[in-house]
Amino acid sequence: MRRSWILDVTAFGCAHAASLGALLLTLAACTSGPTLDICPRGDLAAPAGGLLISFFDASDRMVATTQAAADRPTTIPFEIPDEAVYVYVEGFSPSTDQESAIGWGEVTADGGCVCLAVPAQWDAACDGIACRVTDGRCVFLDEETGEPAGSRTVTLGENTDDVIGGVTADTYLVGEAGSEGLNFGQDDAVVLGGGLTVGLLRFDVGGLPSATVVESARLLVHVADVPGAESAAPLEAARVREDWTVGLGDGDPGCASWTCRLPDTPWTVPGCGAPGSRDPTPLAGVSALQRATTHTLETPALTALVQAWVSGDTPNYGLALTCADDTWLVSSQGADGDRPELIVTFRL
Repeated sequence: MRRSWILDVTAFGCAHAASLGALLLTLAACTSGPTLDICPRGDLAAPAGGLLISFFDASDRMVATTQAAADRPTTIPFEIPDEAVYVYVEGFSPSTDQESAIGWGEVTADGGCVCLAVPAQWDAACDGIACRVTDGRCVFLDEETGEPAGSRTVTLGENTDDVIGGVTADTYLVGEAGSEGLNFGQDDAVVLGGGLTVGLLRFDVGGLPSATVVESARLLVHVADVPGAESAAPLEAARVREDWTVGLGDGDPGCASWTCRLPDTPWTVPGCGAPGSRDPTPLAGVSALQRATTHTLETPALTALVQAWVSGDTPNYGLALTCADDTWLVSSQGADGDRPELIVTFRL
């Protein structure tokens, strides 16, 4: 036995429609009965290449599929086998033939709803989120509690358990004679010390929708288990004002270095110095560092900066890390579990 449905695609013309709770499309029964709704969330524009909608059974076998445009109204009648238990929706870009939107959800006798998002934002926008349509608007719910979706927390970093990965760039700049032109972007540590070694750390926050309201942001750094890594001097973080590249060196000539931030582009002040290349006033810090210990930097100023990065109000060039004493922080190339993390609590 099969269930008959009509695919009713509602026009969806701009990314802002998602923040208004607009309904992207509805899969409705030919007669009064269940519906399958697809709700956009985050920075999702109408996939210009259309949508591929695939239904699967409990053995992950595809049992039905259809395609639809997402940028104009259309109606497509088709049937779904009773054994379908979940649906996977993909949007495509015709220029690259790559996914521009993803989402999936359960299909029951009562229908269902799919939260659809840009692939890079799915973890933040849709993971653990259910949806329903009320009075023609999408309502998003906590999957576990069934309550309206509220604040969520995601961790950005390169540790195995981090939610959003592939986002960290870090290196350090050495101003000692003979080392000014060397790059350390692939070192497993970010080395700091005195006025002639400066660390750089940046997290790509594009995995958070631009409409995100950041409630708190915490930076976690781990001091390496190296003799002498402990420090009585504070670790301080300041906003970087200029773009830079992490580089591919491990003590090899290249950028970023003390003298250059990008190939053939010097720092306004060498070594990402203040005030031209970084803010003169730190926005967060910790008073002392303990060996083999994770330290947390958390201030309202850091939260405000992360909010500005996410909303696009301030270019994200990351943070400059300084310490008056010699110390070693584990880098994004270091031991799993000790790599730097940015923990963001937010709501949409």
